Amino acid sequence: MEINSSSYDKSSAIRTGIDAYTFTPLFLAGTSFGKNYFQSFVGADIRTNNYSSNLKIGGEIGRKLTQNIWLIGFVDISQSLNNSDISFPANNAANKLYVNDQEYVAYGLKGILQFYDFGLTAGFGSALSGNNVPKKATISFGFLLLSKKIKILCFSYFYSLFRKSIFAF
Repeated sequence: MEINSSSYDKSSAIRTGIDAYTFTPLFLAGTSFGKNYFQSFVGADIRTNNYSSNLKIGGEIGRKLTQNIWLIGFVDISQSLNNSDISFPANNAANKLYVNDQEYVAYGLKGILQFYDFGLTAGFGSALSGNNVPKKATISFGFLLLSKKIKILCFSYFYSLFRKSIFAF
């Protein structure tokens, strides 16, 4: 569940999120085999406030290369159902920040370096196609803590590889 916490500044045309609540039911399946694993998902983003809903599908495959290093590849696809007719102010429609009918086909690589109950993460993500989404790749860095009470607590820092502006594909 994504809470509607967005705001919109008319003078700058900056929108801080989708002006809707989003419920995302997913079916997830996965398995491991030796030092490898595979997981996949299929589901939907169901949105309120006259925003289009999306179908979602994706997965990842990973391998434990050494005792401490994981390498993971992923694909993430989100396809708009184009089931609404919401309109946006012209300046917001031009900058494409959190507008309707966002969709993409994304891919990337992630790595984990694990030390006992602590680990470091790094990732790279890009897209083959996109509509009404940022058009530049991202890199991420983070850390994770493993414990017996909490399965995984992870913090990541994302850095977008664009400098000046955000525009759609």
